[in-house]
Amino acid sequence: MSIKKWNIALMALAFMALACGDSKKKQSENQAVKQEHFVIEGKIENGVGNIVLLGKIGLKDVKIVASDTADREGNFRLEGYAREKFVAILNFQDYKKIYLVVDTASQMKLAIPDLNYDDYVLEGSEESQEFRKLRNIEVRSGMALEGLRKEATGLEPDDARLERLRVRYADTLNKYQTEMVEGLGNTNSILTQLFFMYTQDDLEFNDSFKKVLYENCVASGLENEFVQRFMYSTRAEMATAVGNNAPEIALMDTNGQVVSLSSLRGKVVLIDFWASWCKPCRMENPNVVRMYKKYKDQGFEIFGVSLDNSAGPWKKAILADEIFWTHVSDLKGWQSSAAKLYAVESIPATFVIDREGKIAAKGLRGEKLEEKVAELLSNSH
Repeated sequence: MSIKKWNIALMALAFMALACGDSKKKQSENQAVKQEHFVIEGKIENGVGNIVLLGKIGLKDVKIVASDTADREGNFRLEGYAREKFVAILNFQDYKKIYLVVDTASQMKLAIPDLNYDDYVLEGSEESQEFRKLRNIEVRSGMALEGLRKEATGLEPDDARLERLRVRYADTLNKYQTEMVEGLGNTNSILTQLFFMYTQDDLEFNDSFKKVLYENCVASGLENEFVQRFMYSTRAEMATAVGNNAPEIALMDTNGQVVSLSSLRGKVVLIDFWASWCKPCRMENPNVVRMYKKYKDQGFEIFGVSLDNSAGPWKKAILADEIFWTHVSDLKGWQSSAAKLYAVESIPATFVIDREGKIAAKGLRGEKLEEKVAELLSNSH
């Protein structure tokens, strides 16, 4: 299971800084400017002196918004001002963590057993309880998958046990994906849905799920960055829906000359988002080269859009892989204007454009990609 990790080093540095300061004094100073605030109270069994941090989770980092040190009875109190609800991580100095959905006027209470932060009791937040159910699925499945990986360690490729482990791994992963997608479909917490959508690489969501979520995001009025990113990318996906005119791309080629996608109108075009540092992209290149040689004389062209940050590696990869077709880039990596326009969040990413400049398919690779290209070429004769 591929699960993106939050910045542990950031949390560690925060602990070091707070251990040397008076966190309660800082809280009292901040209270003077509050108009409304959230309060999270808790008790850690045998938790005297435990530093507790509340971090607001963003797309790229975690911002500490409240802190406290547990007293002699293990009690702590976190409070602060929040303009709108947010997903938070409650961290303790031994790096145990609890995830919460914090609203502007949250009044939560936590009871945490000694050395068992997974078996806590929470009152005052239905959204946090829903988040917890999904987090439990993630943790349980992650442990099961890690156990299977360990069992496979050291086995020879021809060992019969390895194939049985592969089957069990695939079944476990499939069960996890099904449980998570169903669970996310049943929750009413927008932030919970978006958090797992953006932190779980193995989950796929259909268009109907995204449509409902988009409508709910619009209705919510939330400005949370998870919400804004989803709405932005969804609008871009709508613009690049099959049947729509392909949005124009005009970027510099390897010679510094601006080349536009529209200049290839009249041909069947594969827009291929890739990068020299992307191993899956490079592994797919031989298949794309074979397909290009097979169909280029029939009116097929490839418009490669690189997400590289510098020209050197980009040009070197083109020569090394012998991918001699149209290549463009603004050398801005993931900030590529074309990638944003086409809502590209992972590569390789493909869009097939027909001779009229309309998007005929997207996300295809391998045999399915070749079949679509061949179909469009044959239908246009």
